[in-house]
Amino acid sequence: MGTGELKDLTLAASKIFKTAAICTSLYDSDTFEVVVFKAGKQVDLVMTDPEEYSGPLKILTVASRAKQWSKAFGKSLSAERITQAIAT
Repeated sequence: MGTGELKDLTLAASKIFKTAAICTSLYDSDTFEVVVFKAGKQVDLVMTDPEEYSGPLKILTVASRAKQWSKAFGKSLSAERITQAIAT
């Protein structure tokens, strides 16, 4: 199963179950991608080199990311905590 198919499956699961879902990908053991979906809609994309990305998925700002992830997961998440998790 390819990465595109996994994203489609994750999107469908979030829509069917009306919940948040995450698709993660690791490439060549040094680059990653995390796509967050909520109720059938793509919420955010986090990746190793976001400045090089020019695709159709949206990438949120740090402040917006904390707000949208908190909504998606039903738990208060700070921008600092999310940024720290991404960096490790």
